[in-house]
Amino acid sequence: MLIDLLRTVSDLSKERIPNMDEGLLAEKLYKSLKGIRYLIVLDDIWNIDVWDDFKRYFPDDRCGSRIIFTTRLENVGLEASPRAVVNQLPFLSETECWDLLQQKVFQKEQCPPQLVDSGKQIPTNCQGLPLAVVVVAAILANMEKKESSWQKVAASLSVHISEENNKCMDILELSYKHLPVHLKPCFLYFGVFQEDVEVPVRKLKALWISEGLIEKRENKSLEDVAHDYLMDLIGRSLVLVAKRSSNGQVKACNMHDLLREMCLRIAEEENFLKVVQDQLSTAEKNHTSVHLYLNPSSMRPSGLHVRPLCGNSPDPSLFVRCSMKLLRVFNMSAIDLKYYDLIGIGLLIHLKYLTVPCTPSSIARLNNLEFLLVDNKEVAQIPEFLLNMVKLRYLHFGGGAQFDESCHMRVSKGEGFQMINLQNVSFLFIHEENDEKILRYSHHLRRLKCEFKVIWDSSKKQYRYPNFLNQLESLSVSFHRSYVTNTSPGLISFPSHLKKLTLRKFDLSWEQ
Repeated sequence: MLIDLLRTVSDLSKERIPNMDEGLLAEKLYKSLKGIRYLIVLDDIWNIDVWDDFKRYFPDDRCGSRIIFTTRLENVGLEASPRAVVNQLPFLSETECWDLLQQKVFQKEQCPPQLVDSGKQIPTNCQGLPLAVVVVAAILANMEKKESSWQKVAASLSVHISEENNKCMDILELSYKHLPVHLKPCFLYFGVFQEDVEVPVRKLKALWISEGLIEKRENKSLEDVAHDYLMDLIGRSLVLVAKRSSNGQVKACNMHDLLREMCLRIAEEENFLKVVQDQLSTAEKNHTSVHLYLNPSSMRPSGLHVRPLCGNSPDPSLFVRCSMKLLRVFNMSAIDLKYYDLIGIGLLIHLKYLTVPCTPSSIARLNNLEFLLVDNKEVAQIPEFLLNMVKLRYLHFGGGAQFDESCHMRVSKGEGFQMINLQNVSFLFIHEENDEKILRYSHHLRRLKCEFKVIWDSSKKQYRYPNFLNQLESLSVSFHRSYVTNTSPGLISFPSHLKKLTLRKFDLSWEQ
């Protein structure tokens, strides 16, 4: 870099420069710039140390000189200098993409009218990435200017770019190669999600934790470490922010199509993740079962065998019969219980993350389960065994849930529950005093999404609002329509440690 800079700014002969040692090169560069007004552009800086090494060779004589460098890493720009101006370039608009495409393909000529409609589809599919526009323009410039040809390119843009121009992927892969070891599996994990899907951050962190991709750190929860990982990937321009919450936190994220294509390719090359599509039986010939196989041994020393990451198998015992007992994440939300039984789910004893349409008693055998999402359509009954699963951290019911009668009877007798790790519950109905008593056994509960109504206090012989756990940090509440109108229940007492309060309409979405 010193040689390149010196060749640009000095009158030394090209033959003499390579023979100088580093110290002399640095001295000559400094003297060549001293007292003059200059503009230096350094492209694609990967490490703040590079800037720290070079900035001393650029004299600051306060005569209007400027240094511009580009980087894909947000922290490099922020740490460069207290006086540095960080300009985060936005993606190109569709109009800008179309202008750039025409310029690269036709130079100073106009695009033929018959190609305009199909041509304008291509910038849309490039999703504002200039690199994608330039690469696809090179492809179009070297093919016949026919509408059918352009339509084919527009329909399979990522395939054309990855197959016909490896230079584009090579540039993108630099970002992956510069990732720290602990971030690589988290990035490759994005291959699990479908193209153009917004991934809820809470769900993503739960999956990362379930798969053992998050390292334990002293004085930090796994969720906080997972958040740091995600923000690092966003800061490296590998993951995009799709949605933010009201307090500015990242609520959902996604990945550019080209980066996802690269992600899947690297994941398969490194034997980390493979997508397999299996055709089902003749009776279900119109459906395809997609299985994603993860090889934990390729990234973590704890893994010894290939196992399915998630899949839509009609029978969970199929994975056991196929020697896939190491399954940690399984999604069964789409299964029709009229035809398939969930008893086999109890055989998958290593499960940590499970999505099911109901809660069969066989779930009680899953002693390692940490995240349970029930995709119920009607209000579900929370069975007693769920409240004694000691490792359970997240409990979510899509259609809402209430504690069943056995839970009420137990708490009435003064018997407790083993909810020692439960941190997040949604969506829960708190309609009577026993519901409140049961929740009090969740000493580590931090997030609660619920609906409540005025309840009868048997000790004080009066109506009141529920008293929420004082350690709650996030509370989302909707009010039941059936109020006791002839009494005054007083004020609602909110937890003193509360950081976020949401008063909302009835909404049961896990993504919310």
